[in-house]
Amino acid sequence: MDNNFATELRSLIDHLATRGVTMLSVRQGDERLRVTLGTAIQAVPERTIPEPLTITAAGPGLFRPRHPAGAALACIEAGDFLFPVAPIHDSDEMLVQEGTVVGYGTPLIRHGSQIESHRQGSQVHDR
Repeated sequence: MDNNFATELRSLIDHLATRGVTMLSVRQGDERLRVTLGTAIQAVPERTIPEPLTITAAGPGLFRPRHPAGAALACIEAGDFLFPVAPIHDSDEMLVQEGTVVGYGTPLIRHGSQIESHRQGSQVHDR
């Protein structure tokens, strides 16, 4: 960019800003230039790591960290029924052992990352 052009552009921007102009739009044929002036640059907040989510039992039964068919899906076994709790990931921490009798609200799994949308039969609590 030519130094003279940059100086003139800076002068034009300063001139517009001192007169309260916040946007300038110029059209020539099919080409269009839009300049938006702001008063300050806003700081972007730091990205924070989300707290792990704790999955609790929605009812009584035996905790199974994997579906009997081998799927990475934790379940609660109640009689002849299996109730899905949550999909299991490598970063998850099991808070109870396989076969433990659990009741409503018993903490089962601490997800290390965002939980997927499949939450049937479980409750999610931020901790």
